[in-house]
Amino acid sequence: VKRELNSSDALYAQLRNRNFGDMGPLLQKLSRDVQEGQEERHAAHTVSQLRDFMRKLQQLEAMRKSLSLHVSLAERLQRHTAAPAFHARIAAEQEALANAGATADAEAA
Repeated sequence: VKRELNSSDALYAQLRNRNFGDMGPLLQKLSRDVQEGQEERHAAHTVSQLRDFMRKLQQLEAMRKSLSLHVSLAERLQRHTAAPAFHARIAAEQEALANAGATADAEAA
């Protein structure tokens, strides 16, 4: 299933420029925040508290759906980045960049 990711998704806007190693802890924290928000329904005893919770519920549901998508994507990304081929490619890219930088420094001198 293809899904377009863009800045209209508030969670994507938070994640798009992060290192993939930082996504897990952030997604975990956001998931806890949503769960805590949903648990607030137990503390709502008055009509005004219930009304406030119902307003918040729509946002919580939207965030829960977005989190589900992004957790799934992060799991796929983690499987990809754990592969030896990925690490070999990163090492080759870093070596190429280091060599290019050394060549540029030598030419500048």
